[in-house]
Parts: sequence; C-alpha cells; structure tokens
Amino acid sequence: MAIKKESKKVIVTQNDTLPDIEKEFALIFTTLKSELSNKKFEHRIKKALKILTHGLGKKKESKPKPAKSSNIIAKKKKAVAKKKAIKK
Repeated sequence: MAIKKESKKVIVTQNDTLPDIEKEFALIFTTLKSELSNKKFEHRIKKALKILTHGLGKKKESKPKPAKSSNIIAKKKKAVAKKKAIKK
C-alpha cells in the first residue's frame, strides 16, 4: 500500500507580492511614465496597487437602523389623519 503525502500549500502574504506587482505595473505603463513626472507616476502606481489589493467591489457594512418606537409612529399617523380631516 502506498502512502500518500499531502503537499502543504505555501502561503504568500500580500507584502511579499506587492513589490512584484509594482514592477509589473511599471513595465506595463512605460508610455505613461514618459508623459508624467516620476513622482506622479509612482503615486499612480501605488494607488493602482491599493485598489487592486483591496478590491473595488467590496461593500461597506452599514450599521442597522434603530427601530422607531411605536409612540412616534402612532403620533405621525394621528398628525396625517388630522391634516386629511382639515382638508375635507
């Protein structure tokens, strides 16, 4: 009987991959680098990395709205009913 060894996956952290991605972006956007100053180019590359790593489509979790008390709702209904009675 052969014993199967499970291979462990190597976990690569985000900090390890960022410099590689930054180099690739710099190679891809060489035409942009010739048009912009070096400082602006580096800023845009860093901004693109941030968007890429954090993701665009993530939705922010919103806080649940507090429930309105029944007294406030009842008062609003009475006020609306009074306005309708006055109009008639």
